[in-house]
Amino acid sequence: MSFLFYFFVEGFHLKITMLPSILLLFGLATTALSDGCPPDESIFPCTCIQNDFDVDATVTCLDEKLSLGNLKRILEVFDHQDSLAVELSGLNLGRVPEDFFQGVNVKRLELWQCPLESLGERPLTGLEDSLETLIISASVMDEDVNFKFPVGHLNNLKLLQLSDNSIPTLGDDWFKDGPKSLEHLILSDNNIGRLGHRAFAGIESLRILFLAGNRFGHFRRSMLPNPASKLVELELDNNGLTSLPENMFSNMPALELISLQTNGLNRITKEIFETVWEQLESLDMRGNSLECDSHLEWMLHAKSMVRLQGTCQTPPEREGVELKDVITGKAKL
Repeated sequence: MSFLFYFFVEGFHLKITMLPSILLLFGLATTALSDGCPPDESIFPCTCIQNDFDVDATVTCLDEKLSLGNLKRILEVFDHQDSLAVELSGLNLGRVPEDFFQGVNVKRLELWQCPLESLGERPLTGLEDSLETLIISASVMDEDVNFKFPVGHLNNLKLLQLSDNSIPTLGDDWFKDGPKSLEHLILSDNNIGRLGHRAFAGIESLRILFLAGNRFGHFRRSMLPNPASKLVELELDNNGLTSLPENMFSNMPALELISLQTNGLNRITKEIFETVWEQLESLDMRGNSLECDSHLEWMLHAKSMVRLQGTCQTPPEREGVELKDVITGKAKL
């Protein structure tokens, strides 16, 4: 009797001591499942890559016949992931409900050549705290669609890129409420013809703003944060600009890089540039018909290590002369 009891006690002890190991193995298996990709057949025709850069998994969908319903089903397979990247290319999305991604922790979302009409009144509801990177390229193509995209509720969005779309108007409502987290904003080649007077004023943490290849024709200081204390780089290439306001670069203590290529600008006046001249690293004026006359004399006396790019157009005796050679004294004013 005592032998049997001893065996039972020892057996019980054995079970107790093994339990942590069993739980550990179970935990590792669960972690592997949560951090990995599901079976291929469960997400067909999409594919998955495990532990891709800064996310647990990246799901990629390229099938133009994939419906929103099936896409939703596939995304729900990943509802256990802590962080997910979603890359869609060639899908006909149309009107996507604002809560379409609800329940999935999408950290990075990319839409490439996916015809899109709307993402709802409050786009990407459910991704407020997870989404950090959003790219929409060559997807908003119908000028008759009044595409609006307020993103102030996306609390962790750091990079937003909308490029090669057709967005005739970008009003004050897009970035009225930030988000405060947004640092990189790329809005190149969107055919933007009109900007709201305070289009980007609500983006307090803005560091890089690219607006090349649009057609808005003029730019106001009020469109940017004031102060724009974190703005480092501003690109306004190819926008039909013929002038800049005198206060264009006021209250921009961190600004280092300005690109104004291929506009209709012809003068680099002291009133506009003096406030940032000593801190600038680069000013790119290529593709403008620059006047290299006495109005540039202020640069000869200003302390600056700025890298100047551009070519003189007038007066005739300086046509073709590099702007930097004028400022360094290699070509006299």
